[in-house]
Amino acid sequence: MKFRRLALVFVLGSAVICGDPANARAQSYGTELPFVLGTGARSHAMGTAGVSHIYDASVQSYNPAGLGYLQLKQFLFYRTTLFDSESVYHAVSYAHPLLNYGTLGVSVMRLDIGGIEERNNTNELLSSDLHNAQTRILLGYAKNITSSLTAGVNLKLDNQSFGEHNGSGFGLDVGLMANQALSGNSFIKGFREGFAIQNLIEPSLKLDSDKVSDPFNVAFGVSAISGAGDFLLVTSLDLVNPRYSPFNVRIGQEVMYDRFFALRAGLDDATVTFGFGALFRQFAIDYAYRDEDLGNNHRFSLTIKFGASLADRRMEARQRLENEVNTKLTTRMAEMEQLQIQAALSEGDRFFADGDYEKAAEQFEMALLWNPDNEHALEYRTRSKYNRAASLAEESIGNGDYVQGLFHANQALSILPYDPSAADMARRCNDEIAAAQNSRSLMSQLLKTSIDYYAGRHFAAALSGFEEALRIEPTNALASEYRDKCLFSINEQVNKLKTEADAAAARGDFDGAILATEAALQFKPNDPIILGTIDSFKNRKAEAAVAALQATPVADAPVGIGTSKMAVDEKLLDEQYRKGMRAFDEGNFDDAIGAFTKVWAIDPDYHNVSSLLTKAYLFVGMQFYSDHRYTEAIDIWQKALIVNPENSKAKRYLSKAHEELQKLSGVYRVK
Repeated sequence: MKFRRLALVFVLGSAVICGDPANARAQSYGTELPFVLGTGARSHAMGTAGVSHIYDASVQSYNPAGLGYLQLKQFLFYRTTLFDSESVYHAVSYAHPLLNYGTLGVSVMRLDIGGIEERNNTNELLSSDLHNAQTRILLGYAKNITSSLTAGVNLKLDNQSFGEHNGSGFGLDVGLMANQALSGNSFIKGFREGFAIQNLIEPSLKLDSDKVSDPFNVAFGVSAISGAGDFLLVTSLDLVNPRYSPFNVRIGQEVMYDRFFALRAGLDDATVTFGFGALFRQFAIDYAYRDEDLGNNHRFSLTIKFGASLADRRMEARQRLENEVNTKLTTRMAEMEQLQIQAALSEGDRFFADGDYEKAAEQFEMALLWNPDNEHALEYRTRSKYNRAASLAEESIGNGDYVQGLFHANQALSILPYDPSAADMARRCNDEIAAAQNSRSLMSQLLKTSIDYYAGRHFAAALSGFEEALRIEPTNALASEYRDKCLFSINEQVNKLKTEADAAAARGDFDGAILATEAALQFKPNDPIILGTIDSFKNRKAEAAVAALQATPVADAPVGIGTSKMAVDEKLLDEQYRKGMRAFDEGNFDDAIGAFTKVWAIDPDYHNVSSLLTKAYLFVGMQFYSDHRYTEAIDIWQKALIVNPENSKAKRYLSKAHEELQKLSGVYRVK
């Protein structure tokens, strides 16, 4: 009958746990499996105090919650020999931080022991190279609960093979880790605390007749991070309480210089440890030494980190989302504007064809609200205004009302100064007025109509009437007085608009400058100086656009209503910002405005929240305007101007909304 001496394997397994075989046999009773060696040399050089470390993927074997703080994808390779070259422990770990859903970790640990003798019951040697292998696979996951607290879990799968025998089992680890950073220039930079329950579900292996379990183990650790200048110090303390083994205290110290080279030392209960580590770019090499009763033990690990950091990946993802949202929003706004433009142009063309030139001009004005450069609207607005004035002049002349006919003929000439038809009607009216027997009555009517225009602030039309009266009767004192009043009012309004235009141009708001200057044309139609100024502003706008494309983009200066930046949790700002982005992406503009407003009220310069909030207000206002809900549109667009006081679209939209709502007869300017 043959048998195998399994006891040697379990003695070796328990020995490598604490690194001290004699002590292990005396105190741990051979119950713990060898995987306490973990997967990295850094913690072993610091007395195996690794429950609160955040360094590399090896943290998974001590406290799975530590995975949640890793910023880079990484591989870790670990190797050591135990007692002799036939006993090899090696491991590989991989950590993969997900963008927004925590961190995954995978570790594979293996102990190979060769050269075991196999004998029968008469002590006859059957084999001198019986092989024992123990393997553990850890599948870990960790996620941030808050900005300073993470939780993690390991599912562990164990397997052992010894000759013809094979056994498997599974277990579970859980852990928490907290991180506190201290502000200011204090020597102590922060603290980390870790709590882990290893083998909450104990993995059990059965090779022959008896089961062997890796026992339940509770560990608490705390680390203090301190430093000055180029030196960084990490001091760690772990308190470990295995179910069947004595309470264990582990202490470690690391001194790192310039984040390049580190010296480490520690005390693992009664065993002294030390080691070092070197970092170069994305690579780290760590070494640990322990002086065991059965000989010196050397442990090595290599860490390779790669890819962009989690913070950079999140920034890139956020930038992609911002670009997508901006593109979608710009497209949607352009589509809405195009619908408004097409509807206005279609209505304008219909009214123009029906001869209703007043309504046609209003529709073409509407199209120019959305697109001030629309050539069709510009051309047919002019045609509509001219045709209306010319048709009214013809109608008045046909009715024998040469005073009104002259007014309308002069209006037509103000729109098209060299139009022969309008000039002929004006000349005919002048001749009829001069030849009329009741010229005094006609003069009174002319003065009354001109005064009415003046009272209605139609200064250009009033001026034309008073000048016509003075041409007929040069000494008329009333006409002379009101002509001077018209000239003064016209110059006052034009100068006011010119000042507004210059101020807008000085701050780079060329759209606002153009709008203000175009408004001046209503007081001085076809004035060559005003027309030249408009062309100048358009040229400066084009030059500024070219310069902006060539310049390196810089962040806009923060805007607001007196709010100051507050010391708040960056994570809370980021959560609200991303909430707004998601709402934007889904087309839920009310929720987007709500989230972005919370961010903007605290920090108007946070990423591009001001730009996105402005666009959201503009878009929602356009929806209200399209539904003829002018009051709501005005309220929303005024909020857009609070966020961005120089936004030319908001100013144009507000102007038209007020005009629609209040039916103002004059020029409404948004201050």
